Amino acid sequence: MAAAGKRLIGGVTWEEREAHKRARHDSPVTQSDTDSEGEYEEIENQFVEGLTRALELMIDQANERGKVRTAVHDEAKVGIFYSSHKQSFSLAFYIRRLIDYCGCSNSAFVLMLVYMDRVLSLQPLISLSEYNIHRLTMTALVLATKYLEDEVRTNSYYARVGGISTMKEMNKLEGAMLSILNFDLYVDPEEFDIYQSFIYDVKGNF
Repeated sequence: MAAAGKRLIGGVTWEEREAHKRARHDSPVTQSDTDSEGEYEEIENQFVEGLTRALELMIDQANERGKVRTAVHDEAKVGIFYSSHKQSFSLAFYIRRLIDYCGCSNSAFVLMLVYMDRVLSLQPLISLSEYNIHRLTMTALVLATKYLEDEVRTNSYYARVGGISTMKEMNKLEGAMLSILNFDLYVDPEEFDIYQSFIYDVKGNF
């Protein structure tokens, strides 16, 4: 076990990670709905697999349309979401990291997917790819968490968790996505159910 006070990946302390895991496990939409820790872990694993697959399918669709850009730094409105290189870790690893450290409910991840889909629809200059998936995912999750959850952390914390260089950059990402979404973060129950079902329905396509 990590020593108390020791900083893990991204500068998050062990105490911060465990506190968020406890808060998430105790929420009404997670462990309290299960009969055992093993059952809870299985449900969470299925959710990670489904969410990862849903995002990968969105990237595949962009590839099929031939819209993928490696970078669009000349486009000030959207260039902030693009990295100059692909990440060395898998998307599944990144999603698991966000679940472990952000301490939000699964519902926030469903909203995250809704917001990402809206961004792709509203801003044609953005095409989901391995060059922007991590920044778009993290930014959408921050918006979803702030909209949905009672307790949130600072953007400095989210930047460390998501691999964003600074709080200032996290602030810019958040502002840019809010602008694209026209500051409309409401998701009606029917739309929520559609995206939640999609996450679980695509799990078997790995």
